[in-house]
Amino acid sequence: MKILHTSDWHLGKKLEGYSRIEEQEKFLEELKEICNREEIQVILIAGDVYDSSNPPVEAEKLYFKAIKDLSNNGDRLIIVIAGNHDNPEKLLASTPFSSEYGIITFGKPLEVKELGQYGKWEVIESFEGGILVKKDEEELFINALPYPSEKELNELLSDNSKEYSERIGEILTQTHSHKKKDTKSIIIS
Repeated sequence: MKILHTSDWHLGKKLEGYSRIEEQEKFLEELKEICNREEIQVILIAGDVYDSSNPPVEAEKLYFKAIKDLSNNGDRLIIVIAGNHDNPEKLLASTPFSSEYGIITFGKPLEVKELGQYGKWEVIESFEGGILVKKDEEELFINALPYPSEKELNELLSDNSKEYSERIGEILTQTHSHKKKDTKSIIIS
């Protein structure tokens, strides 16, 4: 299974007041060419899709077009997680159409995804913060931890006396405990 990891697109970023949208369009075209040439089956987008929690409309349009094109009509699975620059609700807003294209977005820690078809992939099991997906005879366990703010961690975990990294480790361990022994797995955070 060929997997491509990418992150920190920062769509909508301006440099000294100048838009970088044309550069970002070129980057996403090149990314699509690489995925097609290398026959990538899964793309992981590990946060900071946008440069701010309230991105400009042209950045959102670019994102929607890019993930649709990258999905290859649902043949390629795309996993997106929110980063510290992203607004999780904005990323999740695309879910009604994006799931048809095999795009699964995790906005907040310990989300549970619906079972069923996502493009040509199927979520066959879902846990807090993790999914087991299948296409043809291949299965992949994905443990997804979008950026958790300190406030979200306090809400998720009752023991606030531990260090941030310890608490993150507990969440990842909890989710990963659902993995079947011989299944390929990925942790994206």
